[in-house]
Amino acid sequence: MSQPVSLTNLDDYLEKIYDLDVKEKVKGSFMIMQLARNPDYLDKLITNETLLGALSRVLKEEGKSSMDLVINILYVFYSFSHFSQFHQIIETYDVGTIVMRTIEYEDRRYTELKKAKSQADDSDSRHKIKKMLEKQEKLLYVCFHILLNLAEDINAELQMKKQKLIPYLWKNLERRNVDLLTLTVTFLKKLSIFQENKNEMIRSGIVDKLFPLIDHRNESLVNETLRLMLNLSFDVEMRRKVADVLPHLTKMIQHPTHHEVCVKLLYQLSQDEKAKSKFQFTDLVAIIVEYVIEYPEQKVNKELIALAINISTNERNGERMVANRGLKRLMERLLRTQDPLLAKLIRNLSHHERIRPMFQPFIPSIVGLATKSTQPDLSVEMLGIFGNMTFNSYAFEPLFKQFNLLNFLFEHLLPGRNEDDILLETIICVGVVITNKETAYIISQSNIVRAVCDLFVEKQDDDEIALQILYTFFKFISYKPTRDLILQQKQIINSLVNLLQDKNAQIRKMADQNLEIVMHFDIAWAEALKRKKFEIHNEHWIQALEKDGAFNNSFDSLGTEELHDEYGRGEETMGSW
Repeated sequence: MSQPVSLTNLDDYLEKIYDLDVKEKVKGSFMIMQLARNPDYLDKLITNETLLGALSRVLKEEGKSSMDLVINILYVFYSFSHFSQFHQIIETYDVGTIVMRTIEYEDRRYTELKKAKSQADDSDSRHKIKKMLEKQEKLLYVCFHILLNLAEDINAELQMKKQKLIPYLWKNLERRNVDLLTLTVTFLKKLSIFQENKNEMIRSGIVDKLFPLIDHRNESLVNETLRLMLNLSFDVEMRRKVADVLPHLTKMIQHPTHHEVCVKLLYQLSQDEKAKSKFQFTDLVAIIVEYVIEYPEQKVNKELIALAINISTNERNGERMVANRGLKRLMERLLRTQDPLLAKLIRNLSHHERIRPMFQPFIPSIVGLATKSTQPDLSVEMLGIFGNMTFNSYAFEPLFKQFNLLNFLFEHLLPGRNEDDILLETIICVGVVITNKETAYIISQSNIVRAVCDLFVEKQDDDEIALQILYTFFKFISYKPTRDLILQQKQIINSLVNLLQDKNAQIRKMADQNLEIVMHFDIAWAEALKRKKFEIHNEHWIQALEKDGAFNNSFDSLGTEELHDEYGRGEETMGSW
């Protein structure tokens, strides 16, 4: 069959297709297949209706007589299927339906061959069955490749799915032929972009079938498998199953061919809290942070830095990130590149209680970058890092002079000059720097207290900002220099009283804590606040009785004198509180 073929001899080859001898049919189909391998001949072949009709008829009627015959004929249609302009012609001859029937038949034969192989008691029989299976895999490769090419048309793909395409592909994953495995995974990857298909794959337990392929020696197969897993990982349930592959990805992420898809897959997995916690049991955290630190460009690749940001929210992962001078190297890169996303990563690390003390040597650098940056995205992250620095013993006074910090904070507290996210972080930073009476005195000499008070009046309806201002007030009231300024603000104290009835429980709690300190240090305010708090308490009590329908009965059962006595006892109780 190695003799050269010629388009002028097509009729002779076609004549063999009509021969009664199967061997002659195989020879003729082989010659036609050789013609179809040449792209220059395809236009002539695709317009030959006699040829296409004969080939499709033989497939339908005699396909079971010879696997070689089927392979040769399907390869002709496979050559056509590479070109979208030929798809409609191919479908005219029901090639898609014929291929699905062929796959169905070969699936049944596969079951029989496996059974026969398990029962074979001699090497010759097992060898013969092995050869049959290998040939069958070549046939299936051509079948599924035709379908993959035809599936460019979504309607054609839907018809395939109705004919159990996904279960047939799923069964292919236990095959050994690398080309067939790679094609199968590629096809599943294409199908997996639709939720309905993804759900069917989940029900079939496809992930367990994919795990062995991750360690395959064929790089193309591994890469396609990773990409399929990436598609599947967009589903929350599947994401948790795919997370078991994490130990395998330690090696894959370091491979140039697989690095990009590994980073994307790991990013997907890092969005799940359970999956994220599994990173700490691998070397992935150290590898990822090393890639971030040593990234060759000014800004770290978005997928890579997003992955690092996600896993850094887990404290154990964070501890592995900062180990072996990790925090120092991250800070050095940040100061060099001023990358806002890198700052976000470091900000996440600063949230962790066990890591926070490691930031103390970098506070001047953090403040310096926060005060000098012209990038709003970077500024908010640097302020956020600084806002997490809760060191009661740290001497912030030198920073006031070195970076003109108080003036910076004051300017960022002025309404209308900054976005709310920067405003919020600035309020937090004001609370951070008040650590003792010395810093409180310095702040009392600035306009910061007044600016925070004005902001409180303006932003009371914003729960997040209001709550943070209340915490900053708590710091103000804790030290005499700033407390004296607050106590002069009657409007602020009245606003704190009003917040005792706020819908937000946290705001009510912080307002109450502030007022407790006011009552402790200011006798004049103490008496007024006791009465007001009692009125609020009494109002709540009456509302509760009215809600229960008990108030009228209780009121009728008491005389006026008894009501005064009840109130008096309440006053007495409040007075001793």
